Amino acid sequence: MGQGIDCHSHSEFSPDGKDSVAAMCDRALELGVSVYGLSDHCEIDYYEVQSYEKRLQKSWAAMRQQKERFADKKMKLLAGVEIGQTLKNPVLAAKVAAQAPDFVLLSLHRTRNIADFSFLDYTTQYASPESRKALLDTYYSELLEMACESDYDILAHLSYPLRYMSHLGVTIDEQAELIDEILRTLVRRGKALEINTSGLRAKDGFTMPDYSIVCRFHKLGGEFLSIGSDAHCAAHLGVGLQTACEMAEKAGFRFLTYFEKRQAQPLALSK
Repeated sequence: MGQGIDCHSHSEFSPDGKDSVAAMCDRALELGVSVYGLSDHCEIDYYEVQSYEKRLQKSWAAMRQQKERFADKKMKLLAGVEIGQTLKNPVLAAKVAAQAPDFVLLSLHRTRNIADFSFLDYTTQYASPESRKALLDTYYSELLEMACESDYDILAHLSYPLRYMSHLGVTIDEQAELIDEILRTLVRRGKALEINTSGLRAKDGFTMPDYSIVCRFHKLGGEFLSIGSDAHCAAHLGVGLQTACEMAEKAGFRFLTYFEKRQAQPLALSK
């Protein structure tokens, strides 16, 4: 199986990406990744400002070239997209998803009228337990709405807010009912949950979501589980994939899932 799958990463065609598509693919091959999927950003609320139509066309064209270059290699290459904030313009989001060659990640980085969690001030505006709870309630309510209505294959980094709030002692325990509804929606709609390993690059890091939520997904009948490093440069590609594979197997999953031409495909977990 090699290093399994990595279906969440970004190239120079994302505003915050660093390396070329070729460099990302070369690194995936070097690591022995079995299935590598590129998912450059498409933030619906910034679609025109950040020229996502042009960015995605270049990303997908570059991945087509890499598929030809790697045709004789034992690594499957996939071209996808990470669509954020779909409720800002559902029609546009659906149009982008319909164009994706292989797979669509669904993500929420900022809720309605609130900035990205990476820019929020947790010492003043969101310093109180009440304000933080309200913020997280808003986030997971919107994510549930997105999970129910949007066109996607994989739900990315379910516990995204904790990337910026966990060091404050914040948890998402109080949002457990909302999260359960999100997981049930994935099961009902045949969508995959992602184990995002980007947090493992930090000291005392964690996956998004953590083991308890992955277990809960399995208990609720979840069948499809994906893994993504959320790398924005070649050096971060594949970090934490083995940890995620071990977590998946411990939670009861026997295979991982990737999407090719928007169809779910299994990849057995190694023993």
